[in-house]
Amino acid sequence: FRSDSITAFNRDEWNACFPDEIEGWDYYRSIEQVGLADFSWRYLGVTENGRLLAAVPAFRTVYELDTTAQGTIKRLLDVVNRLWPKLLSVPLLCLGSPATETCQIGFAPTLGEGERNELLATIVARFRRLADESGVRLLGVKDARDHDKALWQPALANFTRMTGLPTASLPVTFRDLDGYFK
Repeated sequence: FRSDSITAFNRDEWNACFPDEIEGWDYYRSIEQVGLADFSWRYLGVTENGRLLAAVPAFRTVYELDTTAQGTIKRLLDVVNRLWPKLLSVPLLCLGSPATETCQIGFAPTLGEGERNELLATIVARFRRLADESGVRLLGVKDARDHDKALWQPALANFTRMTGLPTASLPVTFRDLDGYFK
């Protein structure tokens, strides 16, 4: 099951698949409504008897192949871009969201590890099919979490892992909001 809007998914079922995530159904709906330039939304899910078992947000954009180039190579690619605009621009279909820190994959809370692996494999197969149907050849998973590596690895056997930017975190140790303000 796939949709270009989170509204195709039942809000409570979506949120139940992502119980520990701050960014829930309402967050994704708000991001859709803001309309980030250059991004279009996709949502993939697996249902059984009308019940959502697994889901993941996704997006489509145009990726500039020179994005990570630096130094002399970057300067050369800038010349190429001036002479042949769009030559280094390719459509990208990506699991995850440009508006979240990590790629969130959610599962119905009653599912075991084996079922989760099967459902993620199903989602990745549908993701590849969506890319083929859309004529997109560059696929990605934006910021899969290290602690989910065992889950993602079998489903992404033909993908290459690339290190992303580090994510900083700061533990908040206050008992309540008043303690924080003090």
